[in-house]
Amino acid sequence: MVFGQRFSMAQNIKAAVVKMDITPDDSQWLLGYGPRKSTGVHDRIYHRILLLDDGEEIFCLVSTDICLVSPAEYDRVASRIHDELGIDPENLWWTVTHTHSAPEVGPSGLPEITQTAGKELIEAVSGYLEELPKE
Repeated sequence: MVFGQRFSMAQNIKAAVVKMDITPDDSQWLLGYGPRKSTGVHDRIYHRILLLDDGEEIFCLVSTDICLVSPAEYDRVASRIHDELGIDPENLWWTVTHTHSAPEVGPSGLPEITQTAGKELIEAVSGYLEELPKE
């Protein structure tokens, strides 16, 4: 017994992992250390996603190579993932690596990067939901 609840140790959990390249093709404004634009790519940036499905709920853990994600951008993406994929926003944990060598993402960032990062995250989660083992 843990905190008054029983947990089955024989529960089946399906999992999927993905590493999705989100490196922009062109020069971008970078976040932090004053206004500056990228001059090339030293290291690519990624969404790293873990999906866990216990048969009742799906949990999605995301780590993205950006400096920060605004609460408004998180809410927008979480809402779309809920509407399109049925994953409850409280089961979407999105964190960032806090690099100052990646484009700014969110309402104050460049709109095309904001839309691209969120769109790619939703596409990756959607694609890998289909890859979860069926049994």
